[in-house]
Amino acid sequence: MFGQLFSTRSSVRRRLASGDQLEVATHIGVVRVDVRISPRARRLALRIHPSDDTPEVVVPTRAARAQVEDFLTANAGWLAERLAAQPPKVAFAPGSVIPFRGNPTTLEHASLTGSGVRREGDRILVAGDAGLFDRKIRRWLAAEALGTIAPERDRFAASLDRVAGRIRITDPKSRWGSCSADGTMTFSWRLILAPPAVLTYVVAHECAHLIELNHSVRFWRVVDRLCPSSLGERDWLKRNGAKLLRYGV
Repeated sequence: MFGQLFSTRSSVRRRLASGDQLEVATHIGVVRVDVRISPRARRLALRIHPSDDTPEVVVPTRAARAQVEDFLTANAGWLAERLAAQPPKVAFAPGSVIPFRGNPTTLEHASLTGSGVRREGDRILVAGDAGLFDRKIRRWLAAEALGTIAPERDRFAASLDRVAGRIRITDPKSRWGSCSADGTMTFSWRLILAPPAVLTYVVAHECAHLIELNHSVRFWRVVDRLCPSSLGERDWLKRNGAKLLRYGV
């Protein structure tokens, strides 16, 4: 059964479409893989979203179904190993330890008056209804992220003599930040979990798009000018970014 391929939809071997699922038997059991057709893809790619452990195969538009099936069968062992090696999930619950600005911080439900959230040293205290604990922590972390990112963004934009648009704080699965053509920037609130230098790098990265809306050599020169330690911060995100997505899920 190792590496055997099954389709969760019709047995008719029609062409694959985004939203389809394929099932592959591995040594840890049958794994469902989402299919995403991408006109921009040049080759097949298999990835796992750290936030929900969902495997996804990215398929170029012209790729044949048989080619995708053979690819998944050949990579069944890799898929099983990666799923088994996923970092543990950490809920936003009393007693959980999360990173805050890169430092281990314990979440506590406090019997305080009011219903707010506050930080005391290496603790984050949440008052009020315990049933709202998770929601309050998320909102507080998002507010902390915005309060840290906004002045950094304004500082970098001013140094580039550019006017940036509004800031949005969200929780995307695969991007830490983005910058649109009108200067609107979107950032993941999870950046507040990372060391401050990493957050600063991501803000610098997006501000560099105010000059170059691409990832050309000139773009990276702007990034390096704004954040001389960018190479080290990029490496940190590559090594640790997936772990940040495991908190509060």
